[in-house]
Amino acid sequence: MRLPTNIKVLLTASIYLTLLYILTCYLVVRYVKFYVISFLVVPYGYSFTILLSTSLLLLYSLLTMITLPDLRKFKSVETQISGFVSSVAAYLKSGSTLYQAIVLAKHDMRGYFRELIERLDVMINLGMSFDDAIDMVLKGVGYEYSYVLRTFSVAMKSGGKSVDVVEKASNLLNYFYRYRDYRKKVFKQYLILLIMIVVVYDFTVAFMTIILNRLTAIEALLFIKPDVELMYTLLYYTSIVVSLMSGISYGKCIEGSVIRALPYVLMVSTLNFMLIHTLPALITTFLGG
Repeated sequence: MRLPTNIKVLLTASIYLTLLYILTCYLVVRYVKFYVISFLVVPYGYSFTILLSTSLLLLYSLLTMITLPDLRKFKSVETQISGFVSSVAAYLKSGSTLYQAIVLAKHDMRGYFRELIERLDVMINLGMSFDDAIDMVLKGVGYEYSYVLRTFSVAMKSGGKSVDVVEKASNLLNYFYRYRDYRKKVFKQYLILLIMIVVVYDFTVAFMTIILNRLTAIEALLFIKPDVELMYTLLYYTSIVVSLMSGISYGKCIEGSVIRALPYVLMVSTLNFMLIHTLPALITTFLGG
């Protein structure tokens, strides 16, 4: 029995948290410090942040690999369904029956979407009714496009008006895809904005870390030296949330699903971790130590 993708993601994240907790406890003596606020225990330290970044990147990479098959299926349907419906409408106008038009149109398709239509064809050939075959095939299609296959079921029942039904569906899909392409172009601006937010935040953390390190080097009797590692770690935790939410929000808007947003989370988080760990040293070197 194959587990749904969302269950795989949940199990993987749960196992990750368990292993990270065990590893943190194992390394506590040498690499991890703890700051206790009432009942809240916060692990911190430069070494701990590097460990956490590495483990999070491994987690995001693994989750992205888990969701890639579903993402490929979604993209296969998304990029071909409009052309498929247009082809079916064209074959219907030429005098083919709806079933013949679907069979003829599938030859121009490829990948997962073609497999989907071939599955529909096989089920009908085995004697299954058109409605039942559609219901079976819908299990492999995201809800975003299931209504399109439902249109064929409606067209089948409409008799002589099947051409009009499919043609109207084709026109609606064309309008939808124009809007989708326009929306993607608009959201590209927001992706640049989200990346700039991450970059500016990481530069801010780097400069604050450098300033705090300089202050701790000043000899003053009345000056309470800050715990730079603790403050850096708290800012680092915030950067994790910023990069995670940035990737999820952009991916959700573009792909329509949090699960399919994971590649964007991986991209933004990789940029964040690279900058937040390297910028303090790079800026210090640039400023001449």
